[in-house]
Amino acid sequence: MFVACLDGNIDATDLAPMASGLQIDCHVSDRPPNGNGGSDIPIPRCALEADGVTPVPYDGENRPCWYVEPDALSCASTPTQLALVVERASKPLDGTEIFARCLSH
Repeated sequence: MFVACLDGNIDATDLAPMASGLQIDCHVSDRPPNGNGGSDIPIPRCALEADGVTPVPYDGENRPCWYVEPDALSCASTPTQLALVVERASKPLDGTEIFARCLSH
């Protein structure tokens, strides 16, 4: 699992208030190291359980995926206090970076 605070003036508007969890406008992708294709690989949003922070159980197809969760303790210094969480079934290639592009105000 990868967790990082979302920094900047991220628009935290919930795009789907009836869905579990906070659904903000972000696009998340893996960027493999140079020499391994080099193009970004989109990571879909996780489907979440009713608690809004637990991804549905792994079924062999729904990983990697991402979601955001409030984290006032670890992300206290960021305007939204939101953390990006990427769940994986297996380790990515060494040197793979995660890129998140989120709507801001």
